[in-house]
Amino acid sequence: MIFEFIVAAVLFFGIVFYAISYLNSNVSQYSSEAWSSSLESRIVQVSDFLLHSTGNWSGGIPLVLGIASKWPVLNESSIALMDNYCENNYAGVLQKLEMGVNRIKIQIINETGDMLMDCGPDFPEETIRASIVRFALSDKNKDILKIRFLLR
Repeated sequence: MIFEFIVAAVLFFGIVFYAISYLNSNVSQYSSEAWSSSLESRIVQVSDFLLHSTGNWSGGIPLVLGIASKWPVLNESSIALMDNYCENNYAGVLQKLEMGVNRIKIQIINETGDMLMDCGPDFPEETIRASIVRFALSDKNKDILKIRFLLR
């Protein structure tokens, strides 16, 4: 009788341990995928906000960030103001974009390869968690602009 009880208890605890281990390994995978999806949607949200908003630039200090003239056309004057503001107050850019602990890098490059805006520090490639590349037109000469958003 006692032997049967011991066998049943060992078998029960073995099955419970296996089930918990199996669930634990799958939960961490899904948790990682959910976090990655959250970061990807955040970078899309930030890119949409900047590229669709005209912004409000009073004396070079933005009340609202934005570089659009009217989507898909970007205002090069606003791009220059944003680049200047970012160089002088990167923390302010992060605060206005509500980035929290995340860091962002925004680059705007024209057709000839000239960098119109380089906002944010350089990240090692392996630390980039999410990225998106968007394309738009310049309001001055209708150049195609490549806009890169990197999130760390």
